[in-house]
Amino acid sequence: MRQVLGLIGEHATPTSVDITADTRSYRFAIEAAGLSPGALAGKPASRLSRVQDTAAQAGISIAIQPVPGGTQFTCQLPLTGYTRDDRG
Repeated sequence: MRQVLGLIGEHATPTSVDITADTRSYRFAIEAAGLSPGALAGKPASRLSRVQDTAAQAGISIAIQPVPGGTQFTCQLPLTGYTRDDRG
């Protein structure tokens, strides 16, 4: 998820962060001002596509949607298959 944060940091200003968890997964959503989904064309889009592909291979979903004034990036990570020690 460092890659998502890096992409946001380079092209936008984070305005809010929401983290939730349950027994099966955790989810974090970051709203970023100054970056619309349309602005992700070109190099940021190809980089984001690589991040999404890598995440999907690990069972992590990354959704991107417009919100008033910017874009929301939502990542959901499954906790199944991990032990307490694996998660730190």
